[in-house]
Amino acid sequence: MSQQHLEVRELAAWGYDPQPGRGSLASEQLEDAAREAQRRLAMREPYEAESPVSAEECGFPPCALEERCKPVADSGEFEALNWRLDLVDLRKLIAFQRRVGFARGDGFQTGEMNSWRNLLDLALPTTCASASHAFSAAPDGKSLTIRTLSPNLAIRFAREPGSRLDAVRLVAQVRSPFVEVASYRGRWFLRDGYHRAFLLLKQGIFHLPAVVICTETLAELGAVGQWFFAEDVLFSARPPMVTDFLDDKMVVRFSRPRAEKVVQISIQELREPALSACLEGKNP
Repeated sequence: MSQQHLEVRELAAWGYDPQPGRGSLASEQLEDAAREAQRRLAMREPYEAESPVSAEECGFPPCALEERCKPVADSGEFEALNWRLDLVDLRKLIAFQRRVGFARGDGFQTGEMNSWRNLLDLALPTTCASASHAFSAAPDGKSLTIRTLSPNLAIRFAREPGSRLDAVRLVAQVRSPFVEVASYRGRWFLRDGYHRAFLLLKQGIFHLPAVVICTETLAELGAVGQWFFAEDVLFSARPPMVTDFLDDKMVVRFSRPRAEKVVQISIQELREPALSACLEGKNP
C-alpha cells in the first residue's frame, strides 16, 4: 500500500496523551497551543447538560428513521444496549476522542449534504463500506499478515459449529458505520462518527440522524484507553466539545504519516496433556 499522510487536529486544552509523532511540532509549540486553548476555555461558561435530541425535524419525513431500524438492528452492533434512532444536534455533544485526522480527498463537497436522504445515508448507511487490505503468507505457510489503512477493519474466525479443520475461515468486518450518540451519567457524547460530524459542522449542518444509546458504564460508552480523554476530564466543569475541533485556537495541527493496521495470525504446534477423553484414540 502506498503511504499517505493525515492532517490531524488535536484538542489542546485538556493535556496531551503520550502518543508519539506529532509531526515536526516542538515541545514549545505544544505548550503554547495548550496555553492558548486553556485561556480560551477559561472564558467559556460551565457546561450544562442538555439533551441533543432535536425536536426540529429539519425536513425529515416521519418514516425516514423507521426504515433504518432494521439495518441497524441487523448489524448486531447494539444487541446488548438500549438504543433508538433519533435526530440530534451535533453542537451539544461532548467529545471523548482527542483528535481527528483527514487524508487527502476525505470528505464531501459543499452542498452534497443538502437533502435528508443524503444525510440519512451518511449517518445510517444500509451497507458497510468496504476496507481495502493486502495480505501475505509466510513461505512456511504457518503465518499470515494482513495490512489495511482502515482502523475499523476487524478480523475474526468464522463462527460455524462443526467446521472442519480443512475449512477454517477468517472473516473481515468493518466496525459500526453509524453515527452514534450516547448518554452517560447525565451527559451526552459523540460515540462514533467524529469525521462526519466535523465535516458537517464545518458546512453549517448541525442536525443529523443517529443511533442514540443509553450507556451505564465507561466501557459501554467506548471511552476507554489512552486515545481518549479520562473520565475526570469528561465530567469536568468545561469538558471538550465536538465543536472545539473547528476552533483553530482550541487545537494543535500537524501532519503525520497515516498508520497501517497490521494483523498477524500464526500457527503454533505444542505438546500438552489432553484436555478431553474424547480425543483419546482419535489420532496417533
